[in-house]
Amino acid sequence: MKKMILILSLILLSIELSASAYSFRKYNHVKEFYKSIIDDVVLVSQKHHLPPAALLAIAGLESGYGRGYVSQITGNILSLGAFKGDKELPVLYLPYSKSKQMLVYDPKEIRQISKNDLSWKKRNQSYKRDYRPLPFAGTKMNLTLLKYNDLLKQRAQKACLNDFATRWISKISNIRVFKKARIWTDELVK
Repeated sequence: MKKMILILSLILLSIELSASAYSFRKYNHVKEFYKSIIDDVVLVSQKHHLPPAALLAIAGLESGYGRGYVSQITGNILSLGAFKGDKELPVLYLPYSKSKQMLVYDPKEIRQISKNDLSWKKRNQSYKRDYRPLPFAGTKMNLTLLKYNDLLKQRAQKACLNDFATRWISKISNIRVFKKARIWTDELVK
């Protein structure tokens, strides 16, 4: 019995030690992303009876922990599609930096990269909601607006979280799993 407990303890210890090596929390951009949205996630979660951990996980994965170009430009950290009448991110012609292995949309950064390192590609319309304020939402104008304005970025991200909690996770949602999620969370709260 003692050997069994010792073996089980060693297995659990090794799992815990190896799990920390694969934790995304060790990456600074992940920590900064969660730090920037945690207050809004908790408020939206409490107000709409959703688990904050679920919102954080979805936002992290869908936005590439804030590094995806759609989330950076639009504030759409949950990769929500646009409803009829919402402004969408249009077709964009943007360069990809081969050395950095990333899409570049900031003109300041584009000028600093050699032309040989850039591969220009047409990015199809994303059909994702653009949370930038008017007159920029749904246009190619000022793609770096949220990058250089933290207040507008926070507002856009909070609007995205609210949309998810009210328009997507809803009893009237056309998406069955989202409708069921709303019914399930309401039952849990009762």
